[in-house]
Parts: sequence; structure tokens; C-alpha cells
Amino acid sequence: MFLATFKDSFNIIKNDKWILLFCMIPVFIGALFYIGLGGWMFASVLPWGSELIKEHLSSGFLGEFLTWVLGSLLSIAFFFLMNWTFVLIVSLVASPFNDIISGRVERNLRGKEQETASE
Repeated sequence: MFLATFKDSFNIIKNDKWILLFCMIPVFIGALFYIGLGGWMFASVLPWGSELIKEHLSSGFLGEFLTWVLGSLLSIAFFFLMNWTFVLIVSLVASPFNDIISGRVERNLRGKEQETASE
């Protein structure tokens, strides 16, 4: 039963490219958000933390090691943050598109003509 429904879903997406587009827009927005957040973390936060470590603790081997530890901790924290919040962010962004998608799927299943992307 599951595989038949899954196949039917892909057939609907294959027949109407607008549904695929409306499904992918929130994913792209979420990916851009996390790329920007990760870029900001590693371009601003990591150098700032590295500077603080070298200024207040040590600028030698210990400072380099602590900077490496800070980078590792930031990477792990960003990984968990992204994993825990990606679905939430994408779901919030996708909610306006779900109405459009459901209307197009309903028309597709009833066999009515699709005229524009906004219907």
C-alpha cells in the first residue's frame, strides 16, 4: 500500500512541474538560510573567539590548540542546531506553499485543467 501511494505521489509531481517547484522553494530558502548562518559563524564568530583566546589566554601552541577546539565545538554545535531546526524552519517557510500544492494536486486528481501557477 505504501509503495503504491508513494509511486502515485511521484507520478503527480512528474505530471505537474509547478508542484515540484513549489516543494523545492522552501528547501532552497532553508538551505540558503543555513549557508548564511554557517558562513557568519565561521567568518565572524570563529575569528572573534580566536582573537579573544590569543589576547587573553595564549598566543602560542595553547592558543592554537584552543582555537582548534573552539572551531570543533562550533562545528558540532552548528551541526546539531541545523539538524534540530531545519525541518521546523522549512515547514514554516513551506506553509504558504502547501495550500497552492494541495489545490493543484486536487485538480490533478479530479482531472481538471491546470491553467496558471497561482491556481
